[in-house]
Amino acid sequence: MDGRSRWLPVLLTTFALLLAPSIAAAGPKDAAATRVADDAIKNDYLALKFNEATKKLRGALAACGASGCSAQVLARLHRDLAVVLIAGLNRAAEGKKEFMAALKADPRISLDKDLTTPAIEKAFQAARGSAGVSTPATAAPAPGGAAEGDIVHTPAPEQAVLTPLPIYVELPSGVAAAKVLVLYKPFGATDWQKLELKKLGTGYGGEIPCQAVGSATGDLSYYVQANDTEGDILATSGTRK
Repeated sequence: MDGRSRWLPVLLTTFALLLAPSIAAAGPKDAAATRVADDAIKNDYLALKFNEATKKLRGALAACGASGCSAQVLARLHRDLAVVLIAGLNRAAEGKKEFMAALKADPRISLDKDLTTPAIEKAFQAARGSAGVSTPATAAPAPGGAAEGDIVHTPAPEQAVLTPLPIYVELPSGVAAAKVLVLYKPFGATDWQKLELKKLGTGYGGEIPCQAVGSATGDLSYYVQANDTEGDILATSGTRK
């Protein structure tokens, strides 16, 4: 390699890209806090570095203080922290408190559709009930639509070459799978390969190895399926198409 940065786009034909919510800069520390939140979610949370994401979001809230950030940014920080606590660290009670803090800052705050899981939705609705918020709080559909299937998964928009690609998914409520598999096809390959995900927090996680990501730029295709003990498919996210 020549030392220059090269990137491998991930094929997202059935996945919606992660988009940060638009926030009006109304506080002197809004821009800095928003950058930290983006970094915590896009670079840490999606890479399964949940403790690091938590640390950054708490640090951003501390930096905002009582008057450094707008209500919208404070709400976003609390909401994102709740997501990491619930989906990443399996700390639902703490997550609900963060949702309540988000709603207190801005009752109009909504969930990010691409980050929402059944556990997150349940905690958010419970927080809304406790806070007495009755306005609709469902995020608008992301451009391109959601992934086909009912397994919750937010893919990374791109990854560096020769770098493992982290995968994290959550199963639909009531689905108990014997195995959760990622079927992937490296750029230029004709055969699909298989990776079994391990239980991680409230979901399942793993990494497509760096050898599969490869050293050439191109599309890495993958989809996810949950199987029962007989090998029958219980739930999916994405397809071979």
